[in-house]
Amino acid sequence: MTVRPRIILAAADNRQRRRLRVLFEAHGYYVQATATQDEALHALDVSVPQIVVHAPSAEGANGKTPEIELTARLRAATSAALIVLTATPGETPVVDALAAGADDAIAPPHARGELIARLELAMRRARRTPERRLHVCGDLVLDLEARELTIEDRHVVLTRLEYRLLEELVIAAGHLVSHDDLLTRVWGPAHRGRLQYLRVYIGRLRQKIEQAGARVPITNVPGLGYRLDREANGSAGANGSAGANGSAGANGSAGANGSAGAEAKD
Repeated sequence: MTVRPRIILAAADNRQRRRLRVLFEAHGYYVQATATQDEALHALDVSVPQIVVHAPSAEGANGKTPEIELTARLRAATSAALIVLTATPGETPVVDALAAGADDAIAPPHARGELIARLELAMRRARRTPERRLHVCGDLVLDLEARELTIEDRHVVLTRLEYRLLEELVIAAGHLVSHDDLLTRVWGPAHRGRLQYLRVYIGRLRQKIEQAGARVPITNVPGLGYRLDREANGSAGANGSAGANGSAGANGSAGANGSAGAEAKD
């Protein structure tokens, strides 16, 4: 069975949203349509699309260009191809959308043939991206192309934020990543210092890894940050909790019930 490419459509105007959904679905795409910023960002938090289409209304908040308001937030939330259908004609809205992080921007009128051609172009670009796989630790494999975590060939479902956090640790595997660096890269600079975010999401990652039957390779360095251990024998003891080799302190690994345990104390 062929899996249909997934599009998250963010369109505030009901009529436009219905028209675009019908058009995209008629050309073989699976469309998840959202009407508000919160709905669009939530959709990105629980699914991984190939394309995000942002079709803002002509009304902007606080006098700001509407293309910029949500486009920047969508760009921060996903690495998928981001296409903006600007609400007003002219060069300036297109330039603003591209500057805000869009991969492509189309000014009105939005001809159907052009829209589908732009979607197909985005899909071709995605397919040309070389496969990148990083082996995290032992049986843990994070596929950066598919944005998936597998453990012994079993897929582990992660939310967008859980994936982004693990991705940052994987990229820096073997090296300490400070609390503020993780918070800035995953949540944005406005969240520096909010250690509770890290405690909650690190706890969730540990729980999911343990429930999948693998050792937890995430080390907590109290007061400093987190590190993903390269070798399986340095990540956890035989029971999946921290051993005495220093891979995670007693307050840094998940407890037997898979929760973050005393992690919240650091």
